[in-house]
Amino acid sequence: MTRRLVAPMALFALLFALVAGSAQGVAAATNYTCPGKVCTFAVPDSYTEISKGDMSITLQDQSTGGVFGLVLIATPSGVSLNDLVVASVDEFALRTAFQASDRGIEDESVNGLRGKSFTFTSNNSSGTTVLTTVYFFVNGDVFYTLFFAATPDTAKAFNGGAVEILSSFQFA
Repeated sequence: MTRRLVAPMALFALLFALVAGSAQGVAAATNYTCPGKVCTFAVPDSYTEISKGDMSITLQDQSTGGVFGLVLIATPSGVSLNDLVVASVDEFALRTAFQASDRGIEDESVNGLRGKSFTFTSNNSSGTTVLTTVYFFVNGDVFYTLFFAATPDTAKAFNGGAVEILSSFQFA
């Protein structure tokens, strides 16, 4: 199963490095349709597209430096959402200065689909502390991983964009 989580972990490393830095990006569309049309969501005006892969996208909020990422992978046969979340959290725990939220893994719901979330702080490669919340969902045969990462001092301002994305998120 660890091999299957390489895509989300690779995107997370990119997201993590971008927080508190600036990257050249292109203006993001106001609405985003996921590959295979498995989801759609609204993109806040202040976000730019930093990277886009076959099954992922990374956006950065130009006003706060916060970063959002989405990774889609095929759900491995016989593996539950809980299995995927625990494996992901175990990977996150390897980060420098990792500190899990006291809330642990929480139940979530976005547009009626039940999932999980996990919040933690850790340091990126330049030593900057980053606050990250990750949302996990399985819909059909797709595992969705949504990352929101910002420095603690900009997280509150960055949360407005996160709320916009999550409240508009539609699963196909």
